Amino acid sequence: MNQFIIVIDGPIASGKTTVAKLLHAKLKRTAHVSLDRIKHLISDYKPTDKDKTLATQIAAGMIKEYLKHGISVIVENAFIQSKYVERFVKLENRKRGKNAVAVFVYQIEVPLHIGIKRAKKREQKTNPLKKISITRIKRNHTRYKIYRYTKPTRVFQSDKLSAKQIAREILRKVATGKKSI
Repeated sequence: MNQFIIVIDGPIASGKTTVAKLLHAKLKRTAHVSLDRIKHLISDYKPTDKDKTLATQIAAGMIKEYLKHGISVIVENAFIQSKYVERFVKLENRKRGKNAVAVFVYQIEVPLHIGIKRAKKREQKTNPLKKISITRIKRNHTRYKIYRYTKPTRVFQSDKLSAKQIAREILRKVATGKKSI
């Protein structure tokens, strides 16, 4: 199989991390890059354009290095703006020509009320001291609807499909090599 990048986009509590972890466990020689994890490496990270750009540039550098060494990449996070997805898509393909990396972009969505319930449940399990406000979840869902990746892509509804079902569908597409963009 040729190298690939799988981009998983979606709002808070849609199931991005769960699906990415399932894919990571099944795909050989694949790295899992989470923009959320990269952002939180900065102790006083703020959701400013400066910090978002820095985190995105660091992720892009990581992805480039993995691809250079023959490792495919799963990129997980709500990119919020299409230009960030475009950056990842074009990253290696300019240099590679006909040996371009296949890029698969998927969006996982969830109704707001279910997202709130999931986020609160996750909060209780993982870190009860780190509260996530309902206002923040609502704001994230609203921004996702406004800025989500708009080119043709497969959208999954995680309130109708399990993470395992979504991962199976993505694995099927990756195996066929039919890129989504």
